[in-house]
Amino acid sequence: MGSAVSLADVHKAQMQVSDLRWSYWIGHVFGTFQWWFVLVFTLLLIYAWVKTLRREALTEVLLFGSLCFIVITFLDVLGGEVQLWDYVSMVLPWGARLICVDVDLAVIYMAVYQKYRAWGPFILTIVILALIFAFVLEPLSIRMGIYQPYGWRHIYSVPFYILIPAAFKALTDRVSRTAKSAHSVI
Repeated sequence: MGSAVSLADVHKAQMQVSDLRWSYWIGHVFGTFQWWFVLVFTLLLIYAWVKTLRREALTEVLLFGSLCFIVITFLDVLGGEVQLWDYVSMVLPWGARLICVDVDLAVIYMAVYQKYRAWGPFILTIVILALIFAFVLEPLSIRMGIYQPYGWRHIYSVPFYILIPAAFKALTDRVSRTAKSAHSVI
């Protein structure tokens, strides 16, 4: 058995990686076409979503989107930390480095949730989007120099693109029904 690694050793290595990420980001990413593309696309998507948002559904849509965003971001950071993928052109040098894409997914899912409240059209739309995300947008982001998978295959993403919004639609619908029935009793 080798010598034990101390927390101080881990901290020192993390400081080195943090410094490397900052140097790489400042020297190769910040202000590039890819950086601006991801940032501007996200801002335009949020603007379009806000303009089409039905205010009467705001609480449900935000609950659904927030739950999706939390899990998407957690899985994105986890995948990066265990070296399943990384981002060549990240919006931020640390943490959820491509947080704009995590936001984009949540916003798109919120738009679908708002438009298709019935399960059939919702699932059909989510499946179509999952295939587009995995087999069109992921390869495109690789060619654009934004995303780099390490042993991760596009097909692996499909279940996540389907299960995350489906699970949180079920939960949000249940919470909404419970809140409405409790409100009608009062």
